[in-house]
Amino acid sequence: MQTESSWPVKVLQQHITNIIHHRTVSTNTQSGGWDPQTSEVKSDLLEEIDQAFSNVELALKDAGIQDGWKSVFRVTSYHAAFDGDQERVFGKMVANFEKYMPGHEPIWTCVGVTALALPQMRIEIEVVAIDGK
Repeated sequence: MQTESSWPVKVLQQHITNIIHHRTVSTNTQSGGWDPQTSEVKSDLLEEIDQAFSNVELALKDAGIQDGWKSVFRVTSYHAAFDGDQERVFGKMVANFEKYMPGHEPIWTCVGVTALALPQMRIEIEVVAIDGK
């Protein structure tokens, strides 16, 4: 049974793909900060950012890119809200880059947007990775 808060994520997941894997390049889109088990978006913005990074890692590994974030060479993050504190948001983004990609610095584009696919979403991350196979 779908709850009101989870139905849009489930509908979106049924009609689009999170990852396109073509030879050595994979593009992952639609990775927001929702819990992969419940589809609920984290209420705390910094926790939502952490969850979005975790979801990207999960999607990459599910696509067979075993190095996950370490294979990423391009990141675009879309931010619908900074909760009045860009410094903390950017700090959390950089902390996650350092956690998932120590010693590796991909190209990063950060885009402010008025809204994302779900009203409760405040961040979405898109990555392009190289599959080392």
